[in-house]
Amino acid sequence: MTMGTNSVETNKTVLAREAVVIDSRKKLGKVKGLRVDCDTRAISHYIVSSDSTGSDLALPFSKCLALGDTFLTVQSRDDFVPATSEDANKIVRDGFTLIGSEVYSKTGNRLGVVKGYEFDPVFGGVTRVTLEESLSFGYETFIFITPEFMFLDDGAPTAEQLRSSTTPAAASAAAVSSSYVAPSVGSVTESVAAPAAPFAVPAAPPAPVSWAATNDFSSKDSIDDESAEEQESVLDSFNAADTNASDDASASLDDSSEDTLGGFFATSDTGAANESSDEDNGDDEAAASDNAIGATLVGLVVEDDVQSEDGLFSVSKGTTLTEAIVKEAEEHDALLLLAVNVEV
Repeated sequence: MTMGTNSVETNKTVLAREAVVIDSRKKLGKVKGLRVDCDTRAISHYIVSSDSTGSDLALPFSKCLALGDTFLTVQSRDDFVPATSEDANKIVRDGFTLIGSEVYSKTGNRLGVVKGYEFDPVFGGVTRVTLEESLSFGYETFIFITPEFMFLDDGAPTAEQLRSSTTPAAASAAAVSSSYVAPSVGSVTESVAAPAAPFAVPAAPPAPVSWAATNDFSSKDSIDDESAEEQESVLDSFNAADTNASDDASASLDDSSEDTLGGFFATSDTGAANESSDEDNGDDEAAASDNAIGATLVGLVVEDDVQSEDGLFSVSKGTTLTEAIVKEAEEHDALLLLAVNVEV
């Protein structure tokens, strides 16, 4: 759609603008209304109420010389559609005004009713529609206009777009809110008023994953750092998955160089089950796991503020972890909290 350089007019500001015929040097009447062409999405006619006869006259938009801040100018009285013609009656009586039209989104949801609109006084294109509740949409969102209704793209993802999402979990998260954009792998994109995307817990990992070898935080990046309940749910799911993987994961912790995150969780559960018979051995294994995890954290950067449950340890977003910080975190049982809040 081509736009002029002049300031826009609205369906209300143009009303009562007087029409002047250049050839006769006389005022003809005042603008009473507008008619819109659905196919071109532009003004098709000005409706002018004649001062002399009181009848409504239809002026094709293309015959208007210009629409100024005071007058609408016309070269000749003959530029109007003959008042006695059937075409004039149809335009005046049945012409499409756009006001009151039902508006729907591309996803089929009702958005409201057109209360007003802006248009380009040079080329006539409708540039913006305003709905009830002050909702407003620009011409770039228009899909089509008919006398029955209007459809536009409000930015909500369609079902087809959700089906083509990279993961089922991302598609489910996007379906929660029409304003939420489905995330791609490793990233979460939010728009205004979008609820936090639920974290998808893996059903059962095939084997414990080496923390030091992969540094794969993708399953943790989706955790809402402001929700303690979500963090607790995620950690519980890791404990259950790693415990069921293999008893060998627990035995591997006898070697202090084995630094796997899955092994850490498996050791915690196994040590608890055998506490009455081998409490000292369980403590040694937990300490070895803490040392292994702590070693992998040194040099990483904290992506969000972290504070231990006892409130005695905290580290700010953007801090590069040192051995001293990691050791202090270990003393306050905050190693896991650090692990899920570092940048990869």
